[in-house]
Amino acid sequence: AFQFSGVNSTDNDIIASYKWDFGDNSTSTNTSPSHTYTSRGVKRVILTAYNGTKYHAVYTDINMTSEIRLTNNSSNPYSVTIDNIAYPNISGNTTKTYEVNPGTHSVKVVQQSGYTLWATTHTYSLKCIAGYSTSQSFTD
Repeated sequence: AFQFSGVNSTDNDIIASYKWDFGDNSTSTNTSPSHTYTSRGVKRVILTAYNGTKYHAVYTDINMTSEIRLTNNSSNPYSVTIDNIAYPNISGNTTKTYEVNPGTHSVKVVQQSGYTLWATTHTYSLKCIAGYSTSQSFTD
């Protein structure tokens, strides 16, 4: 979750109220809210402060990224399935990055050699949060 803080007044006004728009159809009136994003992309965060007589709005853009990075330390090729989407025939000794939405993801890795599947299958449940990568390394 991202932590946001209210603005400091530059003209000694007392802020009577805040309104946050997090850019994903979520809002808050807390002074310093915490917000969790569930999708990738650029989010425009707008803070509107009201001092009883006038409004002042400021904004910033946050680029939400979330990715799974898989490193195969073996020369054997592999296939990976992330949330039931298959990525077949990936070369050995590689690192691949997959963009995902923040959250928990099911990842299944199968080592293979030519048309013969190796007996080793790795299944992971990986938690990705906004703004970060989750990495998994495997060797066979």
